[in-house]
Amino acid sequence: MSAGQPITVGEIMLLPIVRTSISCRNVNSGIVCSGSKNVVGTVIISPKWKRALNVAGEEVPIDQYTEQVVELKEMLQGM
Repeated sequence: MSAGQPITVGEIMLLPIVRTSISCRNVNSGIVCSGSKNVVGTVIISPKWKRALNVAGEEVPIDQYTEQVVELKEMLQGM
């Protein structure tokens, strides 16, 4: 997983958490690859609080994403 492009609205930053999947297979004498990117959640950061939501809109611990997304952990430490 990785952090997507942040969106800033006033003092609030929305940071999508994205899962990238790639699949490759042999076909005849070549290789066919396909990929997709799916948002799995969003981290919401304001000057007073930080929250994380999954795609169902349920609040989840931010640690759930910081353990899997290195750049998110670094970003949050800088705030």
